[in-house]
Amino acid sequence: MAQPFPPAAPPPPNPQPPAFAPSPAGSPFQPGAFQAPQPPPQKSGGCFKGCCIVAVILGVLGVIGVVVVGMKWKQMYAAMIRKTVVDQSDLTPDEKKETEEIFEKALDAMTGPKAGDQKFAEQFQKAMNDLQAAAQDQKIEGRELRPVFARLKQALKDAGYTFSSNLFPMVSWRVTVTAYDEGRKAEVVKVLGQKMSLPEAAAASILAKLPAEVLTGVTEPEAQDFLKKLEAAGCDATMEPLGAEAPK
Repeated sequence: MAQPFPPAAPPPPNPQPPAFAPSPAGSPFQPGAFQAPQPPPQKSGGCFKGCCIVAVILGVLGVIGVVVVGMKWKQMYAAMIRKTVVDQSDLTPDEKKETEEIFEKALDAMTGPKAGDQKFAEQFQKAMNDLQAAAQDQKIEGRELRPVFARLKQALKDAGYTFSSNLFPMVSWRVTVTAYDEGRKAEVVKVLGQKMSLPEAAAASILAKLPAEVLTGVTEPEAQDFLKKLEAAGCDATMEPLGAEAPK
């Protein structure tokens, strides 16, 4: 009796291909026989990251630029004033150099210890107006500029700023009567006598010859105040600075 065939073995499960599968085109020992696994897909966004880095760098450079300009704006403004006005004058080289320091410190005072100080602001504005008036001429003369910088420098000294040079000394002023109303001579004599501590006869003798220098060597505010009193008494009078000559 013939032996029955044993039952067929079930087919083995499909094996997983190895990490390096033989290429169907050749033997395992031929070049290209084994194929490397595909690399994982690259994440997109590399270009975006690069752009962000560039933007950050440019932003930092921009901030640095703003800070530098912010730190240097006073020097830049002072240099501009020197170039457009002072350098056109006959001030000495040392004086021209110091005008930058004076303006730089004035701007520092305006934005620092003297911020909101009305008197200092008026002094600064007067200096700017005087410079503008001086620049209207065909020729900007040092004698016009020295009193301006002398007043501004003195105001800065009063505010606590120091200077290493003796340039632009404080200017003194002189008041001169050029004419007066004869009918109001008694008023003029009274104003002179009170200011100069003189008896009326001595004060009257000063007016014997015009123009008559009635006050000298005083500060600008004092000269201005006296000038107003003389004008109120019917006088024609002038005031002019002294001691603002070029340094020897």
